[in-house]
Amino acid sequence: MTNSASDEATLRLNIEALEARLQALDNAPVLRRRLEDALVSMRDRLYEIQFPTLEYDPTQQPDDDDDL
Repeated sequence: MTNSASDEATLRLNIEALEARLQALDNAPVLRRRLEDALVSMRDRLYEIQFPTLEYDPTQQPDDDDDL
């Protein structure tokens, strides 16, 4: 996630364009389904960028030096 700000801006623009395209497609079920799947994927990715989930990794914890 080195360029998360640019990724976020790009995803927002792509989502807006895709939503506009979906509004223009009234009844094209095959294409509409694929575009809706892409939209869900982009929204999930945007959410991951905006709200990163930090998981506990025990290997990254300092050693317990109680024996010293």
